[in-house]
Amino acid sequence: MQLARQVDWVANWCVKAGRLLRLRSMNRLPEALRRTALEICKVVNDCVRQAQQCIDLLTDKRVEEALDAADRVERLEEQTDDLYRRLRALVGEISGPQLTMGQMVLLAEFMDAIENIADKCEDVSDQARVIAVTVST
Repeated sequence: MQLARQVDWVANWCVKAGRLLRLRSMNRLPEALRRTALEICKVVNDCVRQAQQCIDLLTDKRVEEALDAADRVERLEEQTDDLYRRLRALVGEISGPQLTMGQMVLLAEFMDAIENIADKCEDVSDQARVIAVTVST
């Protein structure tokens, strides 16, 4: 049940990020910010895919491989954290009429949602580790 709850959180944050992205056009962002936002989205996509693979492997009773996938999720989450810090710094450098205050708020919420997806993927992999250890003993 805890694993299902964690997977549900991943899905919820994905939906929220998607809704926020539809509200905010990335075209008006400064190039460095847009590039970094795209990079973090790609890493988070990989993170979600690895979390899914972790569950699939665990379901197939391939415990060692599931644990390896869980490790990959953790590394991708750490990479996401680094990119998130870089994004926050880039947002802090925006000045002038590039973005309205409302657009800045939506951008910050989008960034938080993306970072939360990776955090929840790590929670999925942590729960998968608990299950893997339990079934292997």
